[in-house]
Amino acid sequence: MRAASLLGQPVSSPSKAVKGLLDKGVIDQEEALFLKKVIGLRNIVVHAYRPVELRIVDPILKSREQAL
Repeated sequence: MRAASLLGQPVSSPSKAVKGLLDKGVIDQEEALFLKKVIGLRNIVVHAYRPVELRIVDPILKSREQAL
């Protein structure tokens, strides 16, 4: 959200910040999709919508780490 704000993009929500970064060309479509998924996961974890299965989440995060 900070990056979008510094670029003069609306930052009323994390999703809108991602859209602003995409619109400015700071991130590509693939990165925007990944960030939207991260936002969704964050919402589940923080707001405890449902239990998080660490055995499922851990390999996903590790595979993303290797891709960077």
